[in-house]
Amino acid sequence: MLTKIIEWALLPPGITCILVLLGLIFSLSWRRLGHTLIGIGLAFLYIGSIPFTTAVLAKIIEPAEVLTVDIAKQLDAQAIIVIGGKRNLTANEYGSVNQKENLLINTASVNNKTLNRLRYTAKLVQAINSKETNNQIEIVLSGGQTHPKGPSRAQLMADVLRNDFNIQQQPLLEGRSLTMYESAMFTLDLFTDKEVQKVILVGDAWELPRATDAFRNTFKNSGNEKLEIIPAPVGFKDSKHLGIELWLPQGKAIDENNKAFGEIISRVIYSYFYL
Repeated sequence: MLTKIIEWALLPPGITCILVLLGLIFSLSWRRLGHTLIGIGLAFLYIGSIPFTTAVLAKIIEPAEVLTVDIAKQLDAQAIIVIGGKRNLTANEYGSVNQKENLLINTASVNNKTLNRLRYTAKLVQAINSKETNNQIEIVLSGGQTHPKGPSRAQLMADVLRNDFNIQQQPLLEGRSLTMYESAMFTLDLFTDKEVQKVILVGDAWELPRATDAFRNTFKNSGNEKLEIIPAPVGFKDSKHLGIELWLPQGKAIDENNKAFGEIISRVIYSYFYL
């Protein structure tokens, strides 16, 4: 709860509300200071609500390299790790009805970001496990319960891979982690008895550099220094075709800019406490 309050206070529109409110209060006695605070608050609101800011932040936090399916086939990797995103607990269209109580149940599923990762993972698995190579890459799905009810994110991802993408191979499930650092630690436990030298790590393009550092550092500290982590980012932001819309305030841009600023803050925290 405290983290959410701090995040709200540091990012638009929270910081705008605080600055404008302080400006109105100070303008009663110190007019120039009050007007300055209001102007700064409105400037923060505009900067934090335009897609141009999203495009700039994306260039800063997104990795430069992309792992295509063709390149992945040539890597000779032994495992794919997929980092789970948030769950969608109200996917009612995929639920079922409890006839006795007339209740809708089993409505949990993956969110859109995770679905994008799984789609890409399915392509990788199908390509690497082809008859030409005669290989079968290990699939590891990582993500615990971010909500006390329903299955873990790892289990939901396994269901989607099997039912929606026809990946019948049994994956390894890491269903305990709630943070990126825990995901790295608990996934390492699954590799204790396996001969793995090269791993493809699938995650959102904005979060993956931090995740890659967390996994590399965790594996290195455990004595697995030779284990190579290959980042496979998905979900890049496209701002090349927006034109004048780059400068027009949008609600979606506020959300994306807040996530980008939040990721930058998270990287600073991870570098200080975990890496």
